[in-house]
Amino acid sequence: MVGLKTARELAGRALVAVADGRDPAAEKKEARRSARIPADQDLIEKVVASFLANYAKRRLKEATFIEVKRILKNEIVDAWPKRKLSEIKRQDVHRLLDDIIERGAPYAANRALAWFKKLCSWSVERGIIEISPCATVTSPSPEKSRDRILNDEEIKAAGGRSDRLALWACRPNSHSHRPAALRGNRLSVERA
Repeated sequence: MVGLKTARELAGRALVAVADGRDPAAEKKEARRSARIPADQDLIEKVVASFLANYAKRRLKEATFIEVKRILKNEIVDAWPKRKLSEIKRQDVHRLLDDIIERGAPYAANRALAWFKKLCSWSVERGIIEISPCATVTSPSPEKSRDRILNDEEIKAAGGRSDRLALWACRPNSHSHRPAALRGNRLSVERA
């Protein structure tokens, strides 16, 4: 229970804070959150290291893990050194993605966003942050799918037989159960 004199003092401090352009409720919420989380636990470097050790290393294949580690280090940690994940806002994420696109790497921006989203979701789940700064951010660049033509080595690996090539081409890819390399109902093989 707070006495009348103390309540007036607290209200006076809140009015001064509002006059200074601060949000006393947000400051109080941040103080409570900071009391629960050690000061440096949500530093971007530490969160990325923890994510890599506790999530990526355990669940991803080695080559994918190496790529995710590279993306998070080069695009996220290097962009926000010594920043707390809880201080990163949606506009910071958009600024980062715009910078990546401006250097001529739109697909890299998509990958950085995808893995940063995963990192933030993992952090929310772990209680490191309350809300993901990139929850509503969409991929900044459209991606174009490409047709793939088998090279001579791949044709030889299939034994040069069209029935084996058809089986290879019809295997479901990781995102769909439709044939991965067929157009219509035909498989066309170019012969040299």
